[in-house]
Amino acid sequence: MRVGSKAETIALALESEIEQQSLSAGDLLGTKSSLLARFGVSPGTFNEALRLLQSSGVIVLKPGPGGGVFVAAPSQSLRLRNIIVGAQVSQAELADIAAVRDELEVLVAIEAARACTANQGDELYAQLDVIAALPKGRQETLEIWKLHKMIARIGRNAFLTRVYTESLDTLETLITEFAVSPTPAPGVRGDAVAVHRALIDAVVSGDVERARTAAIAHTPISRAPSVESSPSS
Repeated sequence: MRVGSKAETIALALESEIEQQSLSAGDLLGTKSSLLARFGVSPGTFNEALRLLQSSGVIVLKPGPGGGVFVAAPSQSLRLRNIIVGAQVSQAELADIAAVRDELEVLVAIEAARACTANQGDELYAQLDVIAALPKGRQETLEIWKLHKMIARIGRNAFLTRVYTESLDTLETLITEFAVSPTPAPGVRGDAVAVHRALIDAVVSGDVERARTAAIAHTPISRAPSVESSPSS
């Protein structure tokens, strides 16, 4: 199964390394040249991975002597999730997180439409193929959310990307930790693939108004997530 682009895979690997080793803000991950050699990819792919991490507020780059790739604030990307997971999670709290995510959908789609390249469009369609091959259930939901994070990372508004992906990461953590049923939430629309294909088509077209319309059409399929079942949105 496709796990994402090479750049996304590298970004996830470095973020996981930061968390597993409990690295602190200011810790050196390595020089760009050493990390590039370590992962054995093209400079373009590696730079895209760094861009993804910068957009998420995970790393900072420092040029010149003594420079390299440094940890920005590893706890920031987990702070909201840790606060919620560590508390009593209610249906209302989960619904609030989903509502914030939904309100950002239009902005995310517009920003992605303004910046989407042909290669990025191909990656979105490839991820949609992964979704289409899955039965309804939790894994499909997680792959759909992955698609949305891919769309968000195309845009150049780093703050918007960070807030949006944070909301999805939080939902994903809660669903993974607390959901016990592999079945989809009742009443989930069966045309999720068609709805997301229309969203991708709009983003790839570069037409801002088309992206706005597609995002608005998508949002009503969102459901308040349940600790007993997985939503598909």
